Amino acid sequence: MSAPVKYTLDDLHLMMGRFLTESSHVENMMLALVTVTQTGRPIEDVFADFMDKTFGEKIKALKKACDAYAFNDNHHALLKEAYSGLDALLPKRNFIEHGSTYELAMGDKPPQPYRICKIRGDMELLGPIIANNLTGPNVFTTDGISAVTEECIAIRA
Repeated sequence: MSAPVKYTLDDLHLMMGRFLTESSHVENMMLALVTVTQTGRPIEDVFADFMDKTFGEKIKALKKACDAYAFNDNHHALLKEAYSGLDALLPKRNFIEHGSTYELAMGDKPPQPYRICKIRGDMELLGPIIANNLTGPNVFTTDGISAVTEECIAIRA
């Protein structure tokens, strides 16, 4: 059995850049779809309204706009798939974007970089994470960020 890959902080930062790029592409796709559905409004107004929203609010606005628009049945089916992907992406995206980067180790293992976000209402940050062997829904390794990046790419496909 081979040893696990040792990532550096630079590796995590590079993956964070890739994630932010792909996440931005998802938001641009969402904006384009909302813009298409708002034929009676100036594009500048649609843009301003959309950009003032959080990512979760943008998902809600996308669903509302697209569900009310006269897309054909095949397009609505594709949109429903995208909605599911966006709903699954939302908490992971927020944890990654609003988290902090740490370099942590357990036992005799070498330190690894992690992206960890504090969960609202949880006054302890690292205690439960350490108790769970550096895992949790708000804990991302370089590979974890890569997997969420691939989810962004899949949503746009």
